[in-house]
Amino acid sequence: MQQPMDCEERLLNQARMTKSMNNETNVFVYRNLVKALPWFSTVREKILDPAYAGWFIRFSGKDDYHVPECAAENKSKCSMFYHGTDTHFTQQQRQQQQHHQQQQIQIKSRRLLYRHLLTLVQTVSVL
Repeated sequence: MQQPMDCEERLLNQARMTKSMNNETNVFVYRNLVKALPWFSTVREKILDPAYAGWFIRFSGKDDYHVPECAAENKSKCSMFYHGTDTHFTQQQRQQQQHHQQQQIQIKSRRLLYRHLLTLVQTVSVL
């Protein structure tokens, strides 16, 4: 599997960073419950555990699905389990997405800080 495969841990860390900016903010991490996305550690554990093999749809081997068994960018990356094509991000795409998410967190944090400062300035002016 392509590395890193730690999306779950990164999402949790991002949620903690957001919460640390304002403890009263409600934070949650959305995970698609329909698709078994292997970059979530807890999901990958189940996918790779033979005891849970019956939980997942397997390719029939007859080439009769609308998605290929192997990744378009690397034919050696194949899965016997049915999957959507969006599960095959390149390292660069994943890094760009993470960079964008980090930028969004920083922007939201700055806006929150600005609002707090504005409230403080207005409070001081009233006094």
